[in-house]
Amino acid sequence: MIRQRTKEQLASKLIWTDTLILSSFINLPKNNLFVRFFGLALLLNGLLACTSTTEKGIGNASEHTQAMQSTIEDIDVTTFAALMEQDSVIILDVRTLAEVNAGAIEGAIHLDFYQSDFQDKLILLDKSSTYLVYCRSGNRSSQASALMTERLGFKNVKNLLGGHKAWAKQ
Repeated sequence: MIRQRTKEQLASKLIWTDTLILSSFINLPKNNLFVRFFGLALLLNGLLACTSTTEKGIGNASEHTQAMQSTIEDIDVTTFAALMEQDSVIILDVRTLAEVNAGAIEGAIHLDFYQSDFQDKLILLDKSSTYLVYCRSGNRSSQASALMTERLGFKNVKNLLGGHKAWAKQ
């Protein structure tokens, strides 16, 4: 869903840029042939440059996005519960201590997302393990999952959609 918005935003920016360039060309003085010729050359150059750059940019973003999809996965409560049964899985609770004290998933490691040493503690974890990450509603765990994969090099991170609130409803 994020990738589609990015492509749509790029497309709308490209259309806006093309419209701006074209309207600037139309408003050039008609009596000066040199200015119109130079304007036409700039218009064509701008259109060609925007098209090739945008295509390359979308391709690179798409490749990056595909790499991200293979490392972070948003999962529902049923999938989360099924994966918990595996011995190699580590459950990571990124809520505050007060939230954890109100109720937590059994066997979870607690690392408070809001603590200043959160990233330092994440670095100490095994990057090759599979992590099931959750918070209260799914927002902090999504951010933590992105941090783990994008910056810290974790290989397999799964984010619980809806967080502990969704888990408690099951």
